[in-house]
Amino acid sequence: MLSKLNLGKGEVEAINLCFEIKAPLLLIDEKKGRNIAQSYKLSAWIYQKIMVKLSF
Repeated sequence: MLSKLNLGKGEVEAINLCFEIKAPLLLIDEKKGRNIAQSYKLSAWIYQKIMVKLSF
């Protein structure tokens, strides 16, 4: 399913792993991967957002 969306192997594996282990959050830098993860109702954040949240 995800392999046809023109994502890199790492992004596909990360999204699949989130489903497999029912992870509440996916950290992913690539915008396309983030958008696809969010379209599958995953909470996908970039690393910078985590750093900003932790700095307060």
